[in-house]
Amino acid sequence: MTGRLLKILSISLITLLSSSVLALDIDEKLTFRILQTSSSKKTILMNRGLEDGLVIGDHAKFFITTGVFARAVCIKATPSRSVWSIYRIVKPSEIQRDKVANLKISSPVKLTSDRSKSLQATFPAGRQMGEPVDINRQAPEQRSAYSQPSKSMSESFDEESELDAIKTTSFSSNQTMSKPTPSKILDKNMALNVSAGFNMLSGTYDNVGVSSDAELSTLGFAGEFELFFPKSQSFLQKFSLKASVGYYSGSNGISDSTSSSIDFGGAVNFHIFNPLATNRFIPYVEVGFGLSMTSLNEIPQNAGSSTTESLSGSGTYMNVGGGIKYTLDSGFGFYAKGDYFSSSSTFSIETGGSTVENTISLSGFRAIAGAYLRF
Repeated sequence: MTGRLLKILSISLITLLSSSVLALDIDEKLTFRILQTSSSKKTILMNRGLEDGLVIGDHAKFFITTGVFARAVCIKATPSRSVWSIYRIVKPSEIQRDKVANLKISSPVKLTSDRSKSLQATFPAGRQMGEPVDINRQAPEQRSAYSQPSKSMSESFDEESELDAIKTTSFSSNQTMSKPTPSKILDKNMALNVSAGFNMLSGTYDNVGVSSDAELSTLGFAGEFELFFPKSQSFLQKFSLKASVGYYSGSNGISDSTSSSIDFGGAVNFHIFNPLATNRFIPYVEVGFGLSMTSLNEIPQNAGSSTTESLSGSGTYMNVGGGIKYTLDSGFGFYAKGDYFSSSSTFSIETGGSTVENTISLSGFRAIAGAYLRF
């Protein structure tokens, strides 16, 4: 039963990691070819899709060697194709069938209804700065927090006149656009994490040179403090440091004995994307190490002996694994991970005026889920 549970958790984790890794990050670039365009050039079909990391709701700049010629948002996607609604056209002549160009994923452009804050409103008459789009001619009720086409995306996508050129594709004209919650970067560099996990560990107990098999399947709990580096402009931005305390207890398979351990340690996380981004899955890998305070209760004094004792000792542990995180705009988030855990603890016993050392070593896999709050 436990093996099947771990298998299901592992498959789910791999699936989520795969989908997250494929998604393009802000400023990532991709070469594409225009397969079809609508008569107004406000809708295009390109030869890139989900398999290339594009997702519905992506905003992008289209550019060639001479500069940007359009801005658009992805409104439909299949594994190898995607439909884009263009809301800024700089060079209409570049939007044509079989055109090869590049795109760069960008953040949604925020607009303002205050003419005094408009770039075009403050620029000298007769001249233009940036991409030639007059955002001040939109009616106030048509403006939104993000840039939009002159018509709503859903209207442009549903109109037969806009889709005449791409009706022969696998996209039907009555499909609707899915707009995901936009991602943003949190200005919070610390987090408190709590988690629970299932441990499947096995190993040996060395009692004065006589080894016994040990096996521990139990729940574990942990609390962590995590520190990020949001102001770093280097590779360091994708790292975080953790300080943690964990606890587990359960039967160890040695007669009727039980084991318990309190672990104090730290870990280093490396995130595939910016770990402070919200509303997206962030894959990460983790390496941790620390000290263990271990207790053995009702352990036989000698192999085969009915006399038991309780021992307290200490040792070290390490873990290596990976997982995913998902943070909401509020700073509250969730994470799941799987890792390989290994520990070894030593117990000093005085017998007959001399001291001997018994050792218990355990290793195996853990499946862990938790929640956190960024602050």
